[in-house]
Amino acid sequence: MVNTNIISVFGFFLFVASGCYAQKVFAVQYANQADVRVFVATYPNQADLKVYNLKYQNQTDINNGN
Repeated sequence: MVNTNIISVFGFFLFVASGCYAQKVFAVQYANQADVRVFVATYPNQADLKVYNLKYQNQTDINNGN
């Protein structure tokens, strides 16, 4: 269910979208992804969630076991 995964990730970031706290939660939840550091460097304010969803859709699906 790709659409459900994307929506849940989007909602997750809306829920914790407050500076460093959101980045720490991201790093913990997706610690097995190789490009966590790239995400933090590219989206330090986590403002552009649509771009994140498109760019990291495959990694999200892998993490969710799809």
